[in-house]
Amino acid sequence: MKVGREIRYCNRECQKADWSMHKITCGKHLGAPDLFVPINIPFKDLKKMPRADIPLSQPGYRRSAHLLDQISRLSESPLNDFIVNGTPPPPPYKPKDILVAYKDLKAASIFICLRNRIMCGIEGGIEASLFFVYQSLQLETSIYPKTLQRQFTGEYGKIWERTWEAYQREEPYTTPRAIARAEIDQALQWLKEAGRFKNELQDFVPGQGEYHTYPFTIGQDLKLKVHVEWPRKLTGSSTGKPRLLQTELKIDLARRRLAAQGIHLNMPAGSGLVVGSRFQAELDVPEELQRNERVRPEDIISVD
Repeated sequence: MKVGREIRYCNRECQKADWSMHKITCGKHLGAPDLFVPINIPFKDLKKMPRADIPLSQPGYRRSAHLLDQISRLSESPLNDFIVNGTPPPPPYKPKDILVAYKDLKAASIFICLRNRIMCGIEGGIEASLFFVYQSLQLETSIYPKTLQRQFTGEYGKIWERTWEAYQREEPYTTPRAIARAEIDQALQWLKEAGRFKNELQDFVPGQGEYHTYPFTIGQDLKLKVHVEWPRKLTGSSTGKPRLLQTELKIDLARRRLAAQGIHLNMPAGSGLVVGSRFQAELDVPEELQRNERVRPEDIISVD
């Protein structure tokens, strides 16, 4: 530099953005008042704020790279509760993640509480909370077990290995530690701030009113349960099936099942016959395929 002054930038784009201001003082000797020149930093270069409903990890608990990636993607999808990694399709198609959002208030808030326990390494039955989250996703969304098992192995390592080994040994189901009032209030407040369940949470104020402890169950056999301190004035059923916002994985499974029967689909790879008014129009399934009599009901995956 001619004047012995060094200017540092985070990248070339940042340098270009600052040029309109920098050229005013470039190569000139500056007095003290002139040193405070604002620098324009592109907004997109600023770090995204993490989700408020996912606390920091407990001291001594180290999150894996896969788990940090899950948290990062959830921060970009504040209306979803979990992201399932999509199965890689044949080239040149890219894998599509499955975004899971519970449509029942109790189910969403309880899932958030148990999900946060395992993400933050909170002691007191972390394996039980992890298994509850796994079973909730696997049983209620019909996602292939191996898809979640592979993902949980990457995110939780030995914790998941211990959990899965206990399940394979057919050990009795372990009930997660009860969800206390403070935990459920934090989850409910986050859902309110995110704009979800507006009608139910319109008048909700954390800590106000009576709370009642009762068991929350999931699955067809209702064997898995966790006790929850729940505000009496809030409504919601004791079970809640998640809403799959993207169903590329399910569509691909349906396509493979139909192809196994010798039905050739005139559609791109990853497409298939899916029942559900919400997605039927988006898929634009040919009418002649919908009338195909060789398609059995058990071969069709419902996503509604």
